[in-house]
Amino acid sequence: MELIKTQRFDNISIQNQLVDKTKYEGCIFFNSKFSEVTWNKCHFHNTSFLHDTTFTKCKFIDCKFTGQHTNMGGPSEYNDCEFENVQFKNIQFWGATFIDCILSGHAYNILFYGSEAPKDWETIFNNVDIQKLQ
Repeated sequence: MELIKTQRFDNISIQNQLVDKTKYEGCIFFNSKFSEVTWNKCHFHNTSFLHDTTFTKCKFIDCKFTGQHTNMGGPSEYNDCEFENVQFKNIQFWGATFIDCILSGHAYNILFYGSEAPKDWETIFNNVDIQKLQ
């Protein structure tokens, strides 16, 4: 597995790519755009997706999202994305918006922010299928 450690990715735009067996450790994606990107067997540890990072029609297959400093938002948006057989463990969804997404796999000790949290902290699910998320 390729290791990418403590990198900050600012304002990148990636389309129609396959990322295979890569571990991101302590990385930050900042104001980046991903469209039709597939991550296969990747591991995001203590990695955050911040400041308007967007994912459109992306797939995360057999991926892991782990570590108390892994943040799926801040804010970030996922549109028409599939999370297939993923593991979410010890992470937070602060400022994350999911629209027309499917999530399956396992979730342990995850943190969602509700409507009583500060406005920019909310986790928003709009037409999200979590039936196969345990």
